[in-house]
Amino acid sequence: MPGRRGYSGKVQEARGPFLASCTIRLVSAFLTALVFAALPSEGQEPAEGVIGGHPALAFWPAQTPDATRPLDPRGFTVHLIPDADQSIELTKPAGEWFLLDAPGFYRTFLEGPGLISRELGLVMWGLGHGGLGLKMLSPVIEAGRVIVDARSPVGPDRLMTLYSVTQPFFRNTRGPAADVTVQMPPGPVLALLGETGSGTWVAMSRMVEARSDGTGVITFRRPAEATADLFVRVAVHGVRLDECTDGISVALDTGGACTEAALLFHDRRTIYAAWWSLPAGPAVVRVACPGVRGVEKATVLPGAELQALGLETGPPPR
Repeated sequence: MPGRRGYSGKVQEARGPFLASCTIRLVSAFLTALVFAALPSEGQEPAEGVIGGHPALAFWPAQTPDATRPLDPRGFTVHLIPDADQSIELTKPAGEWFLLDAPGFYRTFLEGPGLISRELGLVMWGLGHGGLGLKMLSPVIEAGRVIVDARSPVGPDRLMTLYSVTQPFFRNTRGPAADVTVQMPPGPVLALLGETGSGTWVAMSRMVEARSDGTGVITFRRPAEATADLFVRVAVHGVRLDECTDGISVALDTGGACTEAALLFHDRRTIYAAWWSLPAGPAVVRVACPGVRGVEKATVLPGAELQALGLETGPPPR
């Protein structure tokens, strides 16, 4: 994983090329599983990797190489989110074998007492054929904590998405109460609030620090009457974004004045950009990224509201 960058400028995720990364992850999961398969938790019998004749999966809180905490799944929860529908989330106790609802690709992460895993971008369907099978492992790190300000308009009919700016990690949570702590990787966090029924974003927070020695407070504020907040999410198809951010730019043209994004970061397949307190009115978003087509989008920034745009791009035509 890359070292932490400041979030006043561009932030990046260190990843290698797609094939090399997949190979490394698969080999690493296989070898680590073989090592830890012989280490069941105290009082637990090794679980079978097949349930009712179907291959099953298990997730285990493996440690980073220099960690000293014991390998023990008790108290940890695994979250599985299908890539096809990010609003659906399945939670199970870590260390237990279970069946997924359907084969396919899932995002996963583990959370537990003071620790949270880095996100796995890929879950292989079919692991766990007979015997002990293989446990998909996700290294855990010390968790940062955030909490929602009691004055923020968060309720059960709303969905909050938290983005870690310096880690390739985001999570959704439905209407958390103001007194509920949410675990995130330590570092700066950006939060967005959406309506679950319409799927539209209604508010964006200011930056907050998820800290392991404290708790950051997420506050959603409406922009002033003549200003607007802007959030841009650019899906990049057919190209895997690596650690290099040189050449990546998301800028806003408001009547001849060009403003670079106040916050710009990306994971392996998506670019994110945010602005706060922009003048309301017509504007054009322009996105540039090496190896993909440039894209631009005209919009009108509404006063005292958040404008959220979803854009797409991919490799230039041959």
